Amino acid sequence: MKIKDFIHSNLFRQIMKFAVVGGTAFIIDWGVMVLLVELFHFNEILASALSFCVSVIYNYILSITWVFDVGDGGSKPREFTVFLILSVIGLGINTLIMYLMDILVGSRWYMLSKVLAGGVVMVYNFITRKLFLEKKKPGERAGEEELERRIAEGKKILAAVPADSPAGRTDVNDWMYYMVQEYETKPEAQCDYEAHRRYCDIQYIVSGREIIKAAPADRLTVKVPYDEEKDILFLEEPDGPGGKTDVTVYELGPGEMAVFLPRDAHKPCVAAGEPGPVKKIVVKIQIPRDGSSPAV
Repeated sequence: MKIKDFIHSNLFRQIMKFAVVGGTAFIIDWGVMVLLVELFHFNEILASALSFCVSVIYNYILSITWVFDVGDGGSKPREFTVFLILSVIGLGINTLIMYLMDILVGSRWYMLSKVLAGGVVMVYNFITRKLFLEKKKPGERAGEEELERRIAEGKKILAAVPADSPAGRTDVNDWMYYMVQEYETKPEAQCDYEAHRRYCDIQYIVSGREIIKAAPADRLTVKVPYDEEKDILFLEEPDGPGGKTDVTVYELGPGEMAVFLPRDAHKPCVAAGEPGPVKKIVVKIQIPRDGSSPAV
């Protein structure tokens, strides 16, 4: 996965949310510890354990309501028990690091030791909570794996298409086809965001250069309603205060590609400088049942 694709992914947004939760939880953890040590003269290791417990409660509430998709049908006591077990292990890691740092550098560096322990535990928390708390709907994981397989197959098809292929559509199987396109790029003002519900795109540049802008489809407003027969709708950035949305800019040249899922609205055909000729192959891959990002 390219860096731009990763930045535009749900996983990256989830990591950023967890960084906010984990960062603020760490401030609470660190602040309570310093308060107990400096004001109430607690032992620094005991204070660290107590402050960790306070931050766990805060972390739990935001993790299940904002960061991770834990679902609505699960058992809350079981969910909290899993969270508590993971947190106790995290507490053990936190305490062990504090103890080892106390031996290595002494208690006067307990604040620095806490920063190190907090960083290690934050990484541990994200990985384990995503693995053990986040729930997939029935069949969704299998659907995602099938979609990944189809996209990989689509990239193999791209490699086999001759560069001198004429413009037109070629059906590969009942869930994939590709189109060879030749056109002139245009100024951005003449281009629109588009999105799909049944298919994802692999857009590959054979020759020329173009810019493709991408944004979360659910952050845009509908310009032209969804056409079910053509599987396309057109969108635009909302006007007014707060109308800005996160936009990723891809400047693609020969041999470069980008993948767009249904959640990824994309604005192709934008000129990279002056308008010019582009030859492109677009592989259209049908989304398997229970395997896509949310439809727009």
